[in-house]
Amino acid sequence: MNDIATSQNFARYVVGEFVHLNHSGISIDPFELAAEFVNTPTPRNLTSLLNEVDDELSQL
Repeated sequence: MNDIATSQNFARYVVGEFVHLNHSGISIDPFELAAEFVNTPTPRNLTSLLNEVDDELSQL
């Protein structure tokens, strides 16, 4: 649960505390990713979506 009042994800469940990133304040809303995946036209590829997220995180 995000408890940072100034965060756009305040009071939402998030995934964070990534050990391989230098910036510890990064968090991801898994429900946003799920919505993006569901709203993607078929054929969907979850691995590709997760690789995109991983690539974006590695650039931070």
